[in-house]
Amino acid sequence: MVRVGNGLLLKIDFADGGVCDADRTFLVINVEKENIHLLNISSLRGKERKLGFSSNKNIIRYKPPFMKPSFVKMDALYIIPNDEWIDSKILCDNRCMNPLEINNIIQDYTIFRESNEINIKVCTKDELLIKNEAIVQV
Repeated sequence: MVRVGNGLLLKIDFADGGVCDADRTFLVINVEKENIHLLNISSLRGKERKLGFSSNKNIIRYKPPFMKPSFVKMDALYIIPNDEWIDSKILCDNRCMNPLEINNIIQDYTIFRESNEINIKVCTKDELLIKNEAIVQV
């Protein structure tokens, strides 16, 4: 079962409309009955300058669920269906981010969203299944 603070590894196209065929890491910031809200996570290596953007926030306590120093991108929200097969995409044996860290990220995201425009990418179940080549038992 997906929980707030989990990390997920999924192929999802970019919120700005670009196509992405690579696995990317996401942080779960909200879980509803029907949907899961995610923010994109990127490793810091070679991208340290991106921390200067107001839309990016360094993650101090990144492990678990991420293995490398990382930052969160707050200018795009990804909404995916809350479906059982997503459980297979959870990182780090379902271990969640430090509660203080995830709360700080959610608070900073909420403040950022109030005064900045963000891109929202809503994914359908079929889109995710095809993109991630998932096989679902019927």
